[in-house]
Amino acid sequence: MHFDGKSVYAAGAFCQGLLKQRYFLHDFQELINFRTKLKKLGLAIFYHHSIEWLQAHMLTCWFKKIFHVDCPGCGFQRSVIDLMKGNFSASFHMYPATGLILFILSFTALHLKWNFRYGPDILKYSYIIAASVIIISYLIKLKSQHFF
Repeated sequence: MHFDGKSVYAAGAFCQGLLKQRYFLHDFQELINFRTKLKKLGLAIFYHHSIEWLQAHMLTCWFKKIFHVDCPGCGFQRSVIDLMKGNFSASFHMYPATGLILFILSFTALHLKWNFRYGPDILKYSYIIAASVIIISYLIKLKSQHFF
């Protein structure tokens, strides 16, 4: 086979183009990884600031303000904040029904979107269990505060 100078030059240029493209893809991949890391860091900072904001702007309980006794919902906000911080046991001890309530809210949203076959039954029994947990934990809380 006989190669003239132009074809050898063209082949060399083609190989250099491939190498540049490979390095470009590598650099582009690093850029994407860097952007992903920045997004994760931004989400973490936003998440941390949202927890601080929630702690600073918690709603006051009008029931406790008027009657000087905790209501059945007292502790839910602090429990959600503890859950967001990753303190699962503190969240459970603060308000035991938090997980059930969050499950009910998320399952209701999913059921409204996809209309699960046994969705209404699951929600009905979830409401009953959550209400039972709220009432029992409230009675225990009142007993521990020597209310009766």
